[in-house]
Amino acid sequence: MVEMVSGLMTAAKVAGYVASYRSYKFEQRKEDDKAIRSWLLVKLNDCRGKLLNTMEATDDANIRNNSRKVIDQIDLFKTEISAAKTGQKLPFFTVGESANVEKLVEHDATILEEVDKVSSALTELELGVMEDIEDSRKGLNMIRIGVSNARNQFGERISFIKGIK
Repeated sequence: MVEMVSGLMTAAKVAGYVASYRSYKFEQRKEDDKAIRSWLLVKLNDCRGKLLNTMEATDDANIRNNSRKVIDQIDLFKTEISAAKTGQKLPFFTVGESANVEKLVEHDATILEEVDKVSSALTELELGVMEDIEDSRKGLNMIRIGVSNARNQFGERISFIKGIK
C-alpha cells in the first residue's frame, strides 16, 4: 500500500511538470516518452539562453569559461535526448507486456526535478552575476554538477527502457 501511494506521488510530481503525462499506460507510452523529452528540450534551451545572458553580463573570465562548459554539456544532453527518439521501436513501446514502469516514472521525476533546479539556479545566477562574482562561480559549479547528474540519470533511464520487462 505504501509503495502504491509513493508511486502515485512520484507520478504526480512528473505530471506537475508535464501536463499530458499519463504514467506510461500502454496506449500512451510513446506519447509520455515524447512529452518528457520535449519538456526537457524546451527547458534545456531556456537554460542555455540564461547562460548566454550570464556570459554577456559579466567580464569575469572564469564565469564565461565555465558557462561555455555548461553550455557544451547542455548541448550534449540535448543531442542524447534527440537520439533517444530511435528507441521507440523497443518492446516497451510496441508490445502490451507488463512492465515495471514505476522505476521509469522515478527516473523521469528525478530528471525533471534536477533540470528544474538547474533552471532556477540559472535564473538566480543570471540576476546576481554582477553582485557577487565568488558566489556566482560557486553557483555555476553546482549548476554544472546538476546538468551532469540529469544527463547521467537520463542515460540510466534509456538503459532501463531498453531492458524493461
